Amino acid sequence: MDALARIESHFGVPLPHAYREWVKSGYIASDSESYLWVFEAEWLPPVEIPTYDLWRKLSLPGLIPFAQNGAGDHWVWNTGQRDNVAEYEVLFCWHDEELADAYAPTFA
Repeated sequence: MDALARIESHFGVPLPHAYREWVKSGYIASDSESYLWVFEAEWLPPVEIPTYDLWRKLSLPGLIPFAQNGAGDHWVWNTGQRDNVAEYEVLFCWHDEELADAYAPTFA
């Protein structure tokens, strides 16, 4: 089972199509020449996502982390809020807050 299938199996939801394409294109792999550098964001390696330990219990079920910044804040998919089959709202979860900011309506 590949890393993306493990994520889907672990969380019980399909991954966003754009994320799958980015992984396939090497945008997420830090050792890739195609790595997508984003200010204040570090992509979590797909193999680590199913076992990634967020610093606190999340108050909402179905949040899946996919990136973090150097301060310990995380970008997550809110799989409880769907636009369609596998497009989820993106939230920014502050490491020292119990609330999150709505960052984007979908990953795409």
